[in-house]
Amino acid sequence: KNAALVLDKATKKFPKSDIFYHLLSIAEYKNGNTEKALNAAMSAYNISPNKQNDYTFHTLLSGQELIIND
Repeated sequence: KNAALVLDKATKKFPKSDIFYHLLSIAEYKNGNTEKALNAAMSAYNISPNKQNDYTFHTLLSGQELIIND
């Protein structure tokens, strides 16, 4: 849960950084906050629609399980 708090602050300090939003989406997903994860993933995708952000956003949007390689 601490990771999500730190990453949320990072997105406010660096609002154009897709990586912070991407990492926030994963942290929120791991915390069971699917809606927050989806919102963060959408922000990452809107900033940079690369392959990584595309996968995360569309997987969460479709309600499928997000596969995370730790």
